[in-house]
Amino acid sequence: MAKGDRRSSRWKYISAISRLGEAKGIVHTKDLADELQVKPASVTQMVKRLAGEGLLEYHPYQGVRLSELGVEEAGRIRERRLVLTQFFRLIGLSEDQSISQAREMGSRLSRESFSRLKTLVERARRETGIDDEDCVVLRLGTDDGGIAKAMET
Repeated sequence: MAKGDRRSSRWKYISAISRLGEAKGIVHTKDLADELQVKPASVTQMVKRLAGEGLLEYHPYQGVRLSELGVEEAGRIRERRLVLTQFFRLIGLSEDQSISQAREMGSRLSRESFSRLKTLVERARRETGIDDEDCVVLRLGTDDGGIAKAMET
């Protein structure tokens, strides 16, 4: 598996655990396998790897939850996806297209590229007067989906 693919897979797991954990606290590996549509053995393997990196607390036969480090990583993932979604909305893509592209590219940008893109988005929003609602950021907590889809895998 290529480095970018591993990172993307890692982000999918962290995002799914974050999302499922908000509703349930501890996340059972079966629920995670169902959410990601992968085999339970694949989940166990990745969960052990992420726990080894200090991103998860893993308790066999009980489930997983994000560690403090994992919560921080989930926040970085969320920020990247939100900024990328805003960028794609600013250049005229539909909400669904923007979310899809943000999911695809989030793990592939270097820190420097992301930082520059974030600065560009912030500047464009200031100069054009586009607010958060126009970039769908305010819809994060609503039931109609919106930007919350950006956290889905």
